[in-house]
Formats: sequence, C-alpha cells, structure tokens
Amino acid sequence: MFDTFSIFSGHLSYFRTRSDGDDDDWLIETKTPEVLHQGTAVWMTISTSATQTASEVFSKYQDDDYLFTKTHVPVALSRYPGEQLVSRSQAKRVLTRFEKFSEVSLDFQGVQEIGQAFADEIFRVFRNSHPETKVLAFNTSPAIDRMISHVQGGAEKHKESTL
Repeated sequence: MFDTFSIFSGHLSYFRTRSDGDDDDWLIETKTPEVLHQGTAVWMTISTSATQTASEVFSKYQDDDYLFTKTHVPVALSRYPGEQLVSRSQAKRVLTRFEKFSEVSLDFQGVQEIGQAFADEIFRVFRNSHPETKVLAFNTSPAIDRMISHVQGGAEKHKESTL
C-alpha cells in the first residue's frame, strides 16, 4: 500500500520499498555500542499520485471469502546476525503460523544456502503434515534449489518461476 515503510528500534532498522510493483526489504543491524533509537519509530510514505488501491493490495493475500489466506515471508529476515539457516529449530521459527494460510511464499533473496535439516523441516516434514498449505520458494540460489530437491527426493518441482 505504502511506497516506503520503515521501523527503527534499538540497533535494528527495517525498510520496505515498493516501486513499479516490486517490493524490496532490508533488515539492518548496527554494531555500535550505543543504542541509536530509544523506543520504536515507524514511518510510512505514500505518493499523492499513487494509483494502487487498498483492494489491489488486499487481493494479493485474500481469497474469495475475504480471509487472509496468503503470506509472503522474506526468509533473510528470520536470521539473527551472522547466522546460517541450518537447523530444524530455525526452520520451526520460520514456520510459525504457516498452517493458518493456504499459500506461503518463501522469498530467499539474500540467502545463498540452507542446511539439510532446515530444508527438510520446511519442504518435507511441514508439507507432509500440512498438505493443505502450499509452500512456494522463489529467489532461490542454485545451492538452495539443490537442497530443496534433495530433501524432496528430487521428485517434486518446488520452485515457482512466476510469483
């Protein structure tokens, strides 16, 4: 909906921008000893000439009954600084509340590789225990593609090229 959305809190800053229909987001942590921001601040901007409507934004995430059934998860934001995504517990942290959606889009932009246990928990264990939830992966590297294919036994095409 907004052209820019930013949250500043302590050592963390989150930015999300929308331009030409594409969304980009960043999570930045500073290593300075002093806290840059006391409390939490949120900024949102929208152009006075914006053409996107609330209906268009909501329709990306709603079904015909006006329930929010889809979600987009930037996987890079689930990492702690310096952390590699390798364990089942990390995958379970990412999977929180996925069962409430019929479609989950995992955006791997900024993530170059994942571990076997992480991939297995999401792309085999979760999918098998929640077949009603479609899990899509995009912006994946070749290493991530190979790991997802490996945990799925190479039998299922997992990557959506058109999201």
